[in-house]
Amino acid sequence: MDEDLNKNTIHNNKLINIYNKHKIKIYFLIVVIFTLSLFNIFLNIHQNNKNDLASEKYIEAGLYLAKGDKIRSKELFEEVIYKKNKFYSLLSLNTLIEKNLVTDTEQILKYFEIIESMNNSNEQKDLIILKKGLYLINSSKEIEGIQLLKSLVEKNSALRHLALEILNK
Repeated sequence: MDEDLNKNTIHNNKLINIYNKHKIKIYFLIVVIFTLSLFNIFLNIHQNNKNDLASEKYIEAGLYLAKGDKIRSKELFEEVIYKKNKFYSLLSLNTLIEKNLVTDTEQILKYFEIIESMNNSNEQKDLIILKKGLYLINSSKEIEGIQLLKSLVEKNSALRHLALEILNK
């Protein structure tokens, strides 16, 4: 029994010595971990607030559109696109195109460039390319649209079959 007590005492002394030797490093590590945790929490809160703001702007734009105020609606949809929200920016662009709120092809292509510049998954990028190709085919730039759809076919995208079906029509 004395032997077990002696081993525990030696072990505790070793831990105390290690703690005393590296006390500053241990405190520094604790402060760094705590600071990084707080930073991560605040970053998540900030991102959630940005998403909430984009959703509110999108809904507000839809309400203005329903009331018939196309100018204010267009401004809000454009604002959402410029905020580069992964979900609502693409929805806003779709609404601008679908409701003919923007008729300038060059402006629509600028919106597509903004959305393409965002860090999207490969599937989302393919969907954006498909939508851009369809838009170009429906506008005066049919050759460019066909080239975009062919690029989807060539890279064996998940949307390959849909692009082939559109090309064959």
